Amino acid sequence: MIHPILEGRGRKYYFATWAIIATAQVVILYQYYEVPLYPALLDGLVFNVMFLILGIGYWFVVRYTLPKTNDLTGLISSHVMVAFISILGSVYFGDFILRITFPSESSYLSFLDNSLLGRGFIGVLYYAVIMLVYYMIQYYQDLQAKLSTELELKSIIKETELKMLKSQINPHFIFNSLNSISALTLSSPEKAREMIIKMSNFLRYSLVQDDEQITLNDELDQINIYLDIEKVRFGDQLIFESSVEEKCREKRIPRMILQPLFENAIKYGVCESVEPVTIKLKCGNADGELNIIITNNFDPEAVMKKGEGIGLANIRQRLQLNYGSRDLLTTHVENDRFTANLRIPQSEK
Repeated sequence: MIHPILEGRGRKYYFATWAIIATAQVVILYQYYEVPLYPALLDGLVFNVMFLILGIGYWFVVRYTLPKTNDLTGLISSHVMVAFISILGSVYFGDFILRITFPSESSYLSFLDNSLLGRGFIGVLYYAVIMLVYYMIQYYQDLQAKLSTELELKSIIKETELKMLKSQINPHFIFNSLNSISALTLSSPEKAREMIIKMSNFLRYSLVQDDEQITLNDELDQINIYLDIEKVRFGDQLIFESSVEEKCREKRIPRMILQPLFENAIKYGVCESVEPVTIKLKCGNADGELNIIITNNFDPEAVMKKGEGIGLANIRQRLQLNYGSRDLLTTHVENDRFTANLRIPQSEK
């Protein structure tokens, strides 16, 4: 643990404080008690330098010895013992130095005899103030260390949760796509080869284990690959239309945040309908947020049997982890149309 006095700006403040205290003592001795100037100067220097040194050492008592005492009685007795030994030793050692330095100053030596008790009381006051400051510093440092540990743990937990959510790829999509590609190998080998390459690129993109912010344009490129793969299964039954403002294309969003919305539209729209289903994407930017709206038509009777899919819950959890709010994704059903409205906050640069 770094000593709060020996490191950083604390050293400057500590020595400045003792310089002020020593100067004040010299002035009081010289002006109020009429002690000669030289004895007053040495008196203020000797006693305050000793307490300055003791004050540095008290930190180690607080940090490494006293906190190990669990009961209040032991803590108090430890403080009493340390204070008694250190203050008594410093007072009598200072008295000894001043007596051998000024052996002929009888009036000053008499003053020393009469001031020993007062010096001991001042020493107790110094001890109490220094210990109080050290305990406050220790509490602050322990609190900062605890907060730092909690933040690190939260970061690890968040990263783990994000990786878990990113790994929830619908196995049905993989199986169905492989079946479609398998069928193409007989009817259209070149198209099957093309779809294998697209599926490989899409899976490589989706399996990246981080939640980095990418541009909307990059995300839409992957969505187009995803829809190309799905169109192998559904053909003209799946129609995709997009209207994206040019300024929105470079806005940043979490990787793979849109794919579950399209998967949801296909699962509950295209798969459950015998009529063509149109998925529309519209994107705008306002009030510091990227506003993405995805709509699709569906068969109301078929969809009413279904609940909200895991994909939407996945998105809401990721939004909570990234932006601290689950309300950035809202859904609305009206007649035969499902609408998902996704808002992505944009940091100011």
